[in-house]
Amino acid sequence: MAYTTASQAMALIDNRLLGDLVSDSGQRVTPSGLLTDPNLATALSTAAGQINSAALVGQRYTVAELKALTGDDAAFLVMLNTWLAFGILCSRRGRDAKEHPEYVKATEMLETLKTGEAVFNVAADVSVGTAQTSFPSFADYATVNSLRERTGHYFPVRPVQNPTPLGG
Repeated sequence: MAYTTASQAMALIDNRLLGDLVSDSGQRVTPSGLLTDPNLATALSTAAGQINSAALVGQRYTVAELKALTGDDAAFLVMLNTWLAFGILCSRRGRDAKEHPEYVKATEMLETLKTGEAVFNVAADVSVGTAQTSFPSFADYATVNSLRERTGHYFPVRPVQNPTPLGG
């Protein structure tokens, strides 16, 4: 199932262009016809499949998490789905989709999604992408029962490692 409706796609791409790309009769499909056009629906669904594939390969998101996006993240997903579908429709007409900057940007974004670089606002994934610094304190580290403490005479402490000040 596509992340974008036909009306959302029409808001992002010129209806005349979409009408020409989906038409099989040589007559431009009207905006009201685009709402139920099977070629547009297939392109949107295929593009959603590409997004799902990239997200699952990147192992960052599940399909359920993508469907649950809201706000700006959902708008970004709609745009990505639409631009990929636009490229599919261009290819359907024998046009080079790479001539259109929208499609090129969409494929770049899809690649970053696949590698895990692009992060939607999903709570579990946002925390994964944030660097965490949780090192043990000196006091905690000093209480670790390491090999040096168990076998002290084999691994002596150097003067710079001694926790007590020199001469004290």
